[in-house]
Amino acid sequence: MRGFRKGTGFASGRALARALSWQEFKVSRIENGRQNASEGDIRVWCRATRARCRSR
Repeated sequence: MRGFRKGTGFASGRALARALSWQEFKVSRIENGRQNASEGDIRVWCRATRARCRSR
């Protein structure tokens, strides 16, 4: 997840959190594996970072 973020111009988790209207700690926890991302979280993250996401 961090790779998607960094590869698309979000230099920090803080910047991505602002873009997604999330709390900074949520981005940090997901990137560091301390929180599982829901399917919805992953879709939003992928849209924001323009990463390819496969749907079921």
